Amino acid sequence: VMACRPHFRDKPVCKHGRPLYCAAKHSTDDKKVGTPMCVDCYDHNRHVVWNLFAPQLWTRTAIAWSRALTKIARRHGEKVRVRYAKVAEFQHRGLVHFHALLRLDGYDPAQPEQVLPPPACITAHIFQHAIADAVASTALTTPEHSDAGQSWLIQWGKQVDVRIVRTGMPGSDAITETRVAGYLAKYATKSTEATGVTLRRLNDTTVDYYADPDGSHLERLIDAAWTLGRPDPQATDSGDTAPGPFEGLRRGAHQYGFAGHFSTKSQKYSTTLSRLRTARRIAAVRGVNPSAATPVDLSNDADEATTVTLAEWTYHGSGWLTLADAALAMQAAAAARERKPANLTHQP
Repeated sequence: VMACRPHFRDKPVCKHGRPLYCAAKHSTDDKKVGTPMCVDCYDHNRHVVWNLFAPQLWTRTAIAWSRALTKIARRHGEKVRVRYAKVAEFQHRGLVHFHALLRLDGYDPAQPEQVLPPPACITAHIFQHAIADAVASTALTTPEHSDAGQSWLIQWGKQVDVRIVRTGMPGSDAITETRVAGYLAKYATKSTEATGVTLRRLNDTTVDYYADPDGSHLERLIDAAWTLGRPDPQATDSGDTAPGPFEGLRRGAHQYGFAGHFSTKSQKYSTTLSRLRTARRIAAVRGVNPSAATPVDLSNDADEATTVTLAEWTYHGSGWLTLADAALAMQAAAAARERKPANLTHQP
């Protein structure tokens, strides 16, 4: 563990008089990790806008590397497709970033369902450079926000690590497909717990408990997402029902502006989730051991005679029943984080 910001010789300070240096060596569970040196200097608006438009940036980047690889393949009379599985993860500071496993496949228009090996003209290193070039050259500019009076440039940062996955190399230091699968699975079920807070979707009633323009770093992020994500009054008056480019910020305010999916994949990357759910349902009905090597036959999935209702579920409600219960839970959580006994009082 290295020193945080060891610029203590010059002792720089921000315009608010706060130090921009830190010689401490923080542990991974230190509460200061992920917080700005000066919360007033930090651009929280840009932060939440990045989270909102990150999925669009990924889509444009995928188009860029697909075009580059298709161009190379055409020179040799080949056709290719890039398949991927991707998961999103939150950093401690509340910024989302992606982990992805990409695969290059050959493509036959006469047999679109068949997965073919990639052509020999595109090696693993060519594939690697095509991905890295697409990441470095792709960017987008958001529409201008009517209230903020500005637009934002959205592009990837410098923390890009493109590695070649090796197959069948036990004992090697090279990254293998097994390691990558476990790596992605680790993040597939995560949300915002890396920031220390996990929230449900907010509304006009609950947002005031978590958003504060003068509060902590995370409270300011939630406030920025809620403020920038308000519906455009001009569009509402004109009868335009289409959502504005920034209205997703309110939908993802509990995730600091990120309104995308935490796990996505190409349709042809592997089996679909619907087929997995179907196999589990049939296995449960027929009493088949899911861990058995014998595959489950899905041909009789539409047979109503084999359908068995195991339970009936009804929606009861979300969140705390009263605002007092929510406030009590927040007080207990804050005390637990500070490792102090809470003096809990319940006001009816």
